[in-house]
Amino acid sequence: MKAAPVLLLAGAAICFTLVIADEFSSGELYRGASSLRTDQIGASVWFEALAKLPGAHAERNYAPLEGLPPNNSAIVLLAVSPRQLGDADFTDTIDTLAKAGSRVVIAIDGASREVIKPAKWDVELHSSTSDKDDDADTEYFVPSADWRIFRKSAIDRAFGKGSVALISETDPFLNEAMRTSRDTPLLEWASANKPDIIFDESHLGSAQTGTVVGLLRRLRLQGLLAALIAASLLFVWRSSAPFPPVPEPSDENLKLFGAGSGEALRNLLERRIPPSALIRACLDEWTRDFARRAGPDTVAEAEKAADAKNQPAEQWEKISRLVYKQRGHHDRRF
Repeated sequence: MKAAPVLLLAGAAICFTLVIADEFSSGELYRGASSLRTDQIGASVWFEALAKLPGAHAERNYAPLEGLPPNNSAIVLLAVSPRQLGDADFTDTIDTLAKAGSRVVIAIDGASREVIKPAKWDVELHSSTSDKDDDADTEYFVPSADWRIFRKSAIDRAFGKGSVALISETDPFLNEAMRTSRDTPLLEWASANKPDIIFDESHLGSAQTGTVVGLLRRLRLQGLLAALIAASLLFVWRSSAPFPPVPEPSDENLKLFGAGSGEALRNLLERRIPPSALIRACLDEWTRDFARRAGPDTVAEAEKAADAKNQPAEQWEKISRLVYKQRGHHDRRF
């Protein structure tokens, strides 16, 4: 196998590995606001800061929300779509978690021109694009009396043993805001000093599926996998067939040019049999056809002459004399 295709495939594999390593190190394979991302639109800084607090414990959740056990923790959902608040199944799941003792923090991402009314929560999410109040925040809440107002953009309400906190934007929790304009009061209010903080990744698409295909789908590696398979097929094809294709030899190329059959035989011998093995090859052919008639003694002497360290011409003359001496001929052709 030629070295060039192997080196090409090895280089492609190294480049592929480096790209994947870079993607994983920065977390760019994950959606924005994920605690696994370390770039500006990720939330890894807040996650790591909470994890380093004395007596605090921060972790990530990849399972469906309804599968979380009841506990006294803060469950953080960042970059939740405004329309998702209108989903009754979603709000029922949040109610169940809150009533079991958790504080569910929901940070909304993206404005909606429509007024959003979460099912059974007695609150409305408005956008300044649909109001004439220029001093209003971009998104703000109009809650009922059951809700406590921390800001127009941040409210919470007790549900059973726990509570639900709604924030109308996700930007204050991202890495960029942590570096340039950290809103410490909002961060402390959101976590409510809970000892256990759970960052939910399942609603961002990073859900456990239990299969390799599911992992590839979650990390959006289908395209890279397809490219790797295509490169492997091209390598196999390149190794099995020349590129560019070599034209089939014509009948003209198969002709042997010479004075006759003797010249053709000579050309064939020159191409296939080295000079040092020529006498041995001739003796093997002769032995196959005439050894029985020549007798074992003559064959043994011919073998000895062929193994002698003489010139091929001398070996030829000696073997010819042995053969034709046994036949009683004077012709020395072998």
